[in-house]
Amino acid sequence: MKFPVATAAVLSVSLGGAGVTAFAPTTHKHAASRCSTAICIGGGRTVSGSNSYAPSSGGSTGTSLLYASTATPETRQFTKELKNILSPRNHRRGGGNSKRQTKQRGSKLSQPEEAEGYLLANLDRADVISVTKVVGAWARSRDRKAAARAEELVSRITAVAAAERRDELRPNAYTYNALINCFARRGMADKAEEYLAIVRGLPGVKVDAVTYNSVINAHATSRRNKRGGADRALELLDEMKSSDDDDAAAAAVRPDSITYGSVVKCLTNAGGRANAEAAEELLHELERLYEASGQDERLAPNTIIYNSVLDAFASIRGGGGIARAEAILDRMEDLRADGGTDGGVSPDAFTFSSLIKAWTSASSANKKNKPADDGAESSDLLGRSAAERAQQLLDRMEGLYRDGDDNVKPTTVVYNSVMAAWAKSGEAGSAERAEDLLARMQQMAKTSGDASVRADTISFNSAIDAWARAEEYGSAERAENLLNSMERQYIGGDEAVKPDIRSFNSCINAWSRTGGPGAGLRAEQLLDRIEALYEETGDDDVKPTQITYASVINAHAKSFKKGCGELAEAILDHMEERYEEDGMVEARPNTVAFNAVLKAWQNSEVGLSPPRAEGLLMRMLEYVDKNNGKDVVDANNTFDLAVKILDASYDRDAIERVEALRTRLEHE
Repeated sequence: MKFPVATAAVLSVSLGGAGVTAFAPTTHKHAASRCSTAICIGGGRTVSGSNSYAPSSGGSTGTSLLYASTATPETRQFTKELKNILSPRNHRRGGGNSKRQTKQRGSKLSQPEEAEGYLLANLDRADVISVTKVVGAWARSRDRKAAARAEELVSRITAVAAAERRDELRPNAYTYNALINCFARRGMADKAEEYLAIVRGLPGVKVDAVTYNSVINAHATSRRNKRGGADRALELLDEMKSSDDDDAAAAAVRPDSITYGSVVKCLTNAGGRANAEAAEELLHELERLYEASGQDERLAPNTIIYNSVLDAFASIRGGGGIARAEAILDRMEDLRADGGTDGGVSPDAFTFSSLIKAWTSASSANKKNKPADDGAESSDLLGRSAAERAQQLLDRMEGLYRDGDDNVKPTTVVYNSVMAAWAKSGEAGSAERAEDLLARMQQMAKTSGDASVRADTISFNSAIDAWARAEEYGSAERAENLLNSMERQYIGGDEAVKPDIRSFNSCINAWSRTGGPGAGLRAEQLLDRIEALYEETGDDDVKPTQITYASVINAHAKSFKKGCGELAEAILDHMEERYEEDGMVEARPNTVAFNAVLKAWQNSEVGLSPPRAEGLLMRMLEYVDKNNGKDVVDANNTFDLAVKILDASYDRDAIERVEALRTRLEHE
């Protein structure tokens, strides 16, 4: 049977500029009135005054739906209402809540929920374009069940289209692309791959670059099997590059900058030098393709791709990729100055933040601040310390921002990273530099009212930690002064600077590192404050931990006072009481605490008697986790310390008894 054009849905497939038009016959009563004008999904434009479709100037490829028909008032009303529901004005973050109330639920629905409900209630007027728009709404939603809802909708529409023989309703490549994108946004790589296989099996439909890009992006956002995801992304890229179809079909799957960016992201997520180098090679390949194509905008490298490659090198452990990351920053700044890649490449806040984070990690990995790698980048990088270079990058960001570049505006996170670099550096004057940054943040927030540079708990903790590590005269007092300032500001209403257990622990650690006659007492006073605050508020953020108690014990040991052994053991007794009687798991005595008590007795004028040493070791055995390798190693270290102390007493029998206890630890 032949169908007149007026009652046929026209399917126009645009493949790299070649249009293939197919008429999908239908007997449905509304088939002749789907749309008043040609409607295209994806890149492209309709040609005025004709029933044809022309690809956009950007070379967009894919399938577009075109209906040569005259819409009825009912159809126009359906299209208008669906458009209103999906309008950005009705969108809220997290899937959005529409202002409309539903009588059935008596509550506000999210935008995709309302759109889907309206679509299903008016399915006799709907077509695949409407379905695809709703699937796209689910893809953009932050609803945790969005992917399942989108998949259920596509399955339901497929069944209806088959049962009613409504080809104009049947999901097509664009519908599946929207569904795959829904999985991709949630890192559901397995589901994306499943529907890639489905699209490949659809008669008369070929996958395009959008399909491939969505599947690769699913691997890029997946938290599982990151190395396997990178390998699979490279496989898909090779498939796209090696298509043996005719020119038009090959153009539809030809990789673009989005493809390369997603694959590079997969490699960055997988980590390691080899993957970083592979990511950089893909960037160079894209640069060559861009120039060879006459600077086709589809192949233009952008800031995101450069940032991903930079981050791949910056994330190599021990700072082994910093030199390469710095070189990429230099390249990006050269491109910005020269207007390269049509001015689409320019360092932004992420660029600088990645490098600052890398320098902070390098500072922690090696206090000499030389990247620790296989030797390829073992220089000290122009003699800069890690913290100093992090500071220079921050200064550069501030200068660019003052000059009007809003894309490089430093935030609280950036300032915190630089303070952490100073704290970990161990350099002379580093604590002063960290506290200066804290003061600068507070002053900027006060004068400008800009919350993005507002100091928070992490900011104060970094500065306190810097003083704790400084081990300079007066550093413990400086750390405690910052803690007191935090408390005053928090009580005054600034909830962003609420002290937590790390704030207190760092202060106790400062006294422990500094030592001196009053160190143990000052540390114990801080412990009393913590316990009183926790008892009063029940706030887990200030609940004392094993680190808290062990640090106080160590502070007593470092005081070298007469009787410091007894004071240290009293804290250990307190830990046991909190654990055994109060059921406080965080106070469970550990090998670190016992080791610190032994040191306290060693440093005490009284000295450690053999019976007391044996008693402490026997108590420790009750708490050693035999299944925890580190705990067993720490316990053995404690036995070594006990033997060393007892060796000075020339009590061979006591040493033999201690060694017998060690044997018990190893064989129980």
